[in-house]
Amino acid sequence: MGRLIPHKHFDLVIEAIALLVKCYPHLRVTHVGDGLQREELEYLSDTLRPEEQDNFNGWVPPEEVPEALNEATLLVLHQQTSLIVWVGDVQGLVEAVSYLLDHPRLAQEMGYAVRRHAQEVFNLENTADAYD
Repeated sequence: MGRLIPHKHFDLVIEAIALLVKCYPHLRVTHVGDGLQREELEYLSDTLRPEEQDNFNGWVPPEEVPEALNEATLLVLHQQTSLIVWVGDVQGLVEAVSYLLDHPRLAQEMGYAVRRHAQEVFNLENTADAYD
């Protein structure tokens, strides 16, 4: 989820997914967001996984973001998380995602923690104060 721009490294996520499906063949991917790299990323996805069709849903209105998040089993965020993967480390990303897929209870606990953090940091008051 996010703007599909180079410094967010969605290409590395797509490369990791191509490796992950070897162990998790039922893995389905939905990309939520739009940006300058959308066509390039769709091409990369089709090239690495021609037998699968990843969904590139494009931009989602803010009021639909919570629903999109709730439908996800796992989110790959370009932010600080409890599992650290260095930028550019596709194999590290594969290992981290595999670990979470193999440990759904931990993934759920981490998801709750991230949600609490997001509610505290990105609430209306803090967001409004940032513009003062």
